[in-house]
Amino acid sequence: MSAALARERFWLPTPGGSVAACLHLPGAVVRHEGIVICPSFGYEYTHAHRSLVHLADGLAAAGFPALRIDYPGTGDSEGDWSAPDLLERWVSAVAGAGDWLAALVGGGPPSLVGLRFGTLLGGLAAARTDVRHLVCWHPVRSGRRWVREHRVLQRVGNATDSEAAPEILEAGGFVLAKATMDALEAVDLVRSPLRLLGQALVLDRDDMTQEERLAEHLRAQGIPTRAAAVPGYVAMMAEPQYTVVPHEAVRTIVGFLDEVGSRESRPVEELRRETLGLGRTAEWVEHGVRIEEGMEDVPMRPDAHTPTLAAVLTRPSGDGGWAPDDDTVVVFANSGSVHHVGPNRLYVELARELAREAVSSLRIDLRNLGDSRAGPCLQENHPY
Repeated sequence: MSAALARERFWLPTPGGSVAACLHLPGAVVRHEGIVICPSFGYEYTHAHRSLVHLADGLAAAGFPALRIDYPGTGDSEGDWSAPDLLERWVSAVAGAGDWLAALVGGGPPSLVGLRFGTLLGGLAAARTDVRHLVCWHPVRSGRRWVREHRVLQRVGNATDSEAAPEILEAGGFVLAKATMDALEAVDLVRSPLRLLGQALVLDRDDMTQEERLAEHLRAQGIPTRAAAVPGYVAMMAEPQYTVVPHEAVRTIVGFLDEVGSRESRPVEELRRETLGLGRTAEWVEHGVRIEEGMEDVPMRPDAHTPTLAAVLTRPSGDGGWAPDDDTVVVFANSGSVHHVGPNRLYVELARELAREAVSSLRIDLRNLGDSRAGPCLQENHPY
């Protein structure tokens, strides 16, 4: 990451709930077009985290404000897998994040980049709200097919006896409730027209049969659509300490959006002043977000002592008297190269359980891991 680029981390209120967000900003001028990056789910969310950070930085380097989010019940966001109407909340969160970014940047609707499951959610959001451009990266088109894949993964992993626990699906350490599965099995991107104002890019894997129906569906709606196959999916989805960023795919996505995106821009400091003046990012960064009664999450901003580190403080709230010298603080450091949410989101759940017992905790990305920046002479993503 260039020192000129910036990352602002905060919690963003959306119609689907409060979501953890990271806004990647250019160093000098910012275009009048925001990009919302929609991650995948489950083990793909964890393994592809590093690649999406690189993508967001690449978009920021091209002048775009790029917003990464965690869906409700995932990552650092509020809630968990058992929440009702979770699919609706996920889609509403994507649409709400896009609306917020469009209002922040100006210049009209945002563009969306979806990776795997993120394409499905981004496409469902684009069926209800205007989107400028859409990038479908190794897309999941059919919810039914995606659930079927995870049923197979559950049987292979043998983590949960599906006959003994028919109300859940646990695959790769991540859980879906039956109501969420039922909702997913009813959706398919080729069943709805998308409110896409510009162009689409469908990037598929180069090592298996291509997903052609989505591109055909987009073209049938009169949407100019490019399709290509790129390498790197398997290496991107390796165990987190072994992941390889698919730079060709990242360059292709950034190049596409750079070509078709808005050419209008303004100084980024102007955007920063307006953002801070409206209390948007600054307020959320300072006060965090209420996770539930008596508990809040606070993103820790880099300072002179920790210029490269990213961390989240989960603490009891309500008495107004919390001070780090007065309380015990449990620190969760990275497990290997998994970012600060922990393996299968374990650190988030542990942190919130500790807060219920009035104990504060800090989830931290060490230098060169997760959302933290690499320091001098440190190899990125090297856990030791």
